[in-house]
Amino acid sequence: MKFLIKYFMLTTIFVAPNIQSSDNVLQKVTHASQLEIEPSLGKGEVTLCFSPGTTFVCHGEKKVRSKNQVTFFSPRAGFSVASDLGIKNIDRMSDQGYRIEIEKVTKPTGGIKVSVTYDPREVIFSYDPPAESRDLSNVSVVLNFYNKKIKEKIEKRASPVISTAWSDQGGLEEFLIV
Repeated sequence: MKFLIKYFMLTTIFVAPNIQSSDNVLQKVTHASQLEIEPSLGKGEVTLCFSPGTTFVCHGEKKVRSKNQVTFFSPRAGFSVASDLGIKNIDRMSDQGYRIEIEKVTKPTGGIKVSVTYDPREVIFSYDPPAESRDLSNVSVVLNFYNKKIKEKIEKRASPVISTAWSDQGGLEEFLIV
């Protein structure tokens, strides 16, 4: 019995401070990408869903060779099983002018680091700030990737495109530009 008490005391003193509690959990990662069958404005969209109350901060943008890199950080965050599957899916995606790396870090403080690297000659990157879902079950961050050449063509048009819609109802493809 004395051995168990000593073991518990030593574990509490030496191991417990090194265990990082995850106040925030990356619950799910989804990636919707546009196949390059026909060029389109949207190249891809990645959604990161965290547990409620999560902090997600942008640490700025820097130049890495000929590409831009934006780094985000969520302190005291961990992964769920569902997010692990989404991260593996992102790692397998083909190169479309951008790359996303999601990793757990311990320094300078523990949490999740998200690095977005993209080619500014091909891709326009933007992100939506963290927003709580309507039912308050999670906080989502959306990373958007756009085809730069097509966006420039749209901006040069005399009459601007206000919105687009697409339907594949009944086997007939319809595309509408308003």
